[in-house]
Amino acid sequence: MDDFRLKVFIAAAKTLSFTRCAEQLYISQPAVSKHVGELEARYKVQLFERRGSRLALTEAGAAMLRHAERIADDYRRLRYEMDLFADRLGGELRIGASTTIAQYVLPRMLARFTSRFPEVRVSLISGNSGQVEEALVRHDADLGLVESATRRPGFHYEPFMPDELVLVASSRGRYGRCERITLDELQQAPLVLRENGSGTLEVVARYLAAAGIRISSLRVIMRLGSTESIKAFVRSSDALAIVSVASVVDELRSGELRIVDMEGCAIRRDFSFVWPEGRGDALASRFVGFVRSFE
Repeated sequence: MDDFRLKVFIAAAKTLSFTRCAEQLYISQPAVSKHVGELEARYKVQLFERRGSRLALTEAGAAMLRHAERIADDYRRLRYEMDLFADRLGGELRIGASTTIAQYVLPRMLARFTSRFPEVRVSLISGNSGQVEEALVRHDADLGLVESATRRPGFHYEPFMPDELVLVASSRGRYGRCERITLDELQQAPLVLRENGSGTLEVVARYLAAAGIRISSLRVIMRLGSTESIKAFVRSSDALAIVSVASVVDELRSGELRIVDMEGCAIRRDFSFVWPEGRGDALASRFVGFVRSFE
């Protein structure tokens, strides 16, 4: 962004801490105070106020943040279009991806993209699908990739790639020699599931509900916030878990985990691109096109 003061203000307004703002931007805390003070002097308003030991935005500060974020978006689009005239692709692309996509799908694609376009600065934040959509609302991300089936009003979704959710067990555990399991047996088996808000959990619940099974009727012994922690738990126990097949490729190859078929229940879904309606980003669109051509 050409006006660095706005970039400082946005970071300070998002963190509500001059210290964390300074750490994010690799500048000193006095420099943060200086840039914010210059904005306050220019517009003759107070942007922050102290509430005990915490900072809070004033009404003027909240209005400044709304305008500053729009200006920041315009700067990114300007940089993108000027780079096209210069026959190069540059700028900043902030991607938010749900955990499974961020850990197991995107890294190879990001490596190829940044190798092809080295002047693009890419950052990646991860969380569950709901958290990714909230990051888009807050302008903390330009493009989202989610795994949930829910379509939130005010967002545009496009298919990214298909995925399948599979039931896995430790090869050394109780179900290590089991080829398949009925849905009645599934309800008696010890299960590890993702946390509430997870796109994976939402899809599992929807498919099981169609088969007449509620999540509350399952024998859930643990809920964990990441697929890696679920895999580690399953490897060391007799528990079963339902995870993306993309997340267990290495474990299936090594023989640590095995897939147990669920009779009459194949769980398939699509990963999706998502962004707020009416807020397209040219660089994000270029990334979407690149990913669609990825082999």
